[in-house]
Amino acid sequence: MSAKTTNERWAECCGELARTFKKLRKLFLEAEKLSGTEIPRDRNSPGQKIPGTKIPRKKIPPPPPPEKVELFYGPFENATKPLDFLCDKFEKKERGAIWGPGYVESLLRTVLRNTLRADKFRNQWLLRRGRWCKISKRVLGLAFSQALEFHELVLEAIDVKNVTEFNLVSGKPALDPRKWVRAKDIKLAELTPVVFRRFLEEVHDELGPLRGFLRV
Repeated sequence: MSAKTTNERWAECCGELARTFKKLRKLFLEAEKLSGTEIPRDRNSPGQKIPGTKIPRKKIPPPPPPEKVELFYGPFENATKPLDFLCDKFEKKERGAIWGPGYVESLLRTVLRNTLRADKFRNQWLLRRGRWCKISKRVLGLAFSQALEFHELVLEAIDVKNVTEFNLVSGKPALDPRKWVRAKDIKLAELTPVVFRRFLEEVHDELGPLRGFLRV
């Protein structure tokens, strides 16, 4: 066998280099596929891939926005007026105003009707369409403002000299004078955010566990 010439050796080296570059090119193309991008094909050479810009991935549509929860308007929504509240002239299921130390609790139960609850971990929920929806502190503050507004309307209603004048102004059946004696307890009652929150925590314990709720 004749010895290989210099040109033949160079030809073999070039062949080895070509095979090596071909393997490297294959590895780089596989790496591009794993990264989620593809190299576009050349229109003139359909079987050949050339470097190019990355093809963007398919965008995933964003999740639908949460259902907007309207604030429960308590007595205003249910047409319960302060005079009806004081004179026990509304739904039979409700007890009405307690003329005495239990006034604040009776007012909040009439205004909220077990549609608002909170726990000691600073969470609060609103009942909407049979489900408990988690609400923010801002919405809770609006509910407190409405309860406070109702309390102020009650104070205006009893801001009279005596039970006789109250009966004349209210236009309702005569109020029991024994209740009017305890009107001072209503005037001295304090409805503060702390009292409001404590009441909601008690309601939360009374209503039992949450079956399910929506975050808003």
